Parts: sequence; structure tokens; C-alpha cells
Amino acid sequence: DGSGPHPTVLHIHGGPFAVHGEVFNVDTLLLTAAGYGVLMVNFRGSSGYGDAHADMFAEDGGRRDDADVLQAVDVAVEHGLADSTRVASFGLSSGGHLTGWLLTHSDRFRAGIAECLVSDWTGMLASDLSALVAASRGGGPGRGPDSMAPYIEMSPATYAASCSAPLLILEHENDLRCPASQGDILYNELKLAGKVTEMVRLPGVSHDPFCAALALRVQRAEAILDCMDRWLKPAD
Repeated sequence: DGSGPHPTVLHIHGGPFAVHGEVFNVDTLLLTAAGYGVLMVNFRGSSGYGDAHADMFAEDGGRRDDADVLQAVDVAVEHGLADSTRVASFGLSSGGHLTGWLLTHSDRFRAGIAECLVSDWTGMLASDLSALVAASRGGGPGRGPDSMAPYIEMSPATYAASCSAPLLILEHENDLRCPASQGDILYNELKLAGKVTEMVRLPGVSHDPFCAALALRVQRAEAILDCMDRWLKPAD
């Protein structure tokens, strides 16, 4: 209800070959019920748009999805939907990775929430996707500094000192896809760089937060709203 521009949350899907569709989404309803606009972008690589759309992501190594979502933010602002001074980024898994990337490469956001993120591609060799991670970074890790350069170059943790906004890191302790250590790395680097960051760690939770016990799902929802309310809502 109401007219824009709204404080807005850029909600980035995971995958990165997943997709935002016309389906029930707890997080979207949680945020809109609290008065936030939610911007969902099917950037290059998202499923359902054909091979050419997916191939664009693979061809550029995932380096341009940040440009896609930033352009979408600009369009939402131009249409009077989003408040340009109150935009946050929120994503899980590869959406968490892109949130970490955006906050360390752009000053467009007031805050961010990175859940089960990828912050360090070298550390992702300890995940349950080690072969896929190696292939996506060019293969052949551990063969000297040159072989590890793509892992370092595309890791948000490499750029922690450039983080431009407060970042909440949500970790799931039993996550094998994006291990909790991924959040630890970025959290510690942000702390060492003197940046504003917080962590909420959910015990016994796997990669999917909606498989968790109800009490933990409530705790997660409260953490998300608390972060957004503190950084996006105007001061009284």
C-alpha cells in the first residue's frame, strides 16, 4: 500500500542459475509487510530465458551480474518506486556472494545482508561443490600463484576494506554448500578493517533456512527485519 518511493531491498536469488518467479516467498512477504519495496531481478544467467541468456553469465565469468542488478536499481529509482537514499541488498548463497561483492565495489547501498555467502573462493574448495568451484574458476587450483589468482580476484573478502555499508552476515552452522567459515572470513576481515558488521549464526541449520526449526526461522526473520529497520527506516 502507499505510494513510492519506498525504502527498497534488492533481493538477489541464488544459484546463480536460479530465478525469481510468481511463487510464494516468505522473505518477500516479510519485507513488504514491514513496509519495504522488494526488487527482484532475473539477471543474466537466471533460469527460464534460454541458453543464450545463461551463456552470457558463463562467458563473462559472472562478472556482469552486478551491472545488471545495479541497472535495475537505477530503473526502480527513475520510476519513483525506490528511494535512492535507502536501498539495501539481501541474498543467500550466490545471492550472498553478490551482496558482498556489491557492498565492496559500490556505494549504492545503505546496508546489506549476506546469508550463506561465498566470500572466499579458495575456501569454497572445502564445500560439497569443490569440482564445480574449480571448473568455474578456470580449473587447476593449487598449481602456483597464477592458478589461484581467479579465486582471489573474484572473492568479496579480498576487498573487505572497501566495504561501503553495514553488513549483516547470516550463517548456517550445518551448511555444506557454503560452509560457515565463508561468513567467518568476511566478518573477521571487515572487523579488522574497522567496518560495521554483525553476525547471526544459526545452529544445526543446513543451506536451506526454511528447513530449520520454527524458533530458528523466527530468529532469522527477526534478524533480517532488525537490520533493515535500523539502516533503512528514517530517523524519527
